[in-house]
Amino acid sequence: MGRFDKLTELSQAAPGASSPRILGSDSAPAPLASTPHAVPVPEPVPVPSTPLPPFRKRLIIRRYPVDPYEDQLTALDELSATEKDQGLRGSRTAMVRDALDMYFKLRPHFDAARQKGFRGTIIELFEDILANNR
Repeated sequence: MGRFDKLTELSQAAPGASSPRILGSDSAPAPLASTPHAVPVPEPVPVPSTPLPPFRKRLIIRRYPVDPYEDQLTALDELSATEKDQGLRGSRTAMVRDALDMYFKLRPHFDAARQKGFRGTIIELFEDILANNR
């Protein structure tokens, strides 16, 4: 019996038959699987909240407009490239942040020196402090 003959058997099924027989399978259909028993789910246990760490990270304000000079940006790029060549991070942003922190630490000394008669710039004061600490 060929493939065509098996296909024609489907079309010649009895009109009162419930469903056509699956071709190539002479066994009875498998019984439906029984429903599994429900597994009890334990009640959730509340988790205590984690206390805040004593140290908070400084917030970063993105894209605050400042206007550095061209030579300052060039020097910053060169320092960044040098640090990266040495295997360091070379972050220009970190360098600017460090410079601002140093400026804020030095500014009170500059103001005190100005009251005592110092007439130079804050850079000159910084160079003087560095020279005296060597």
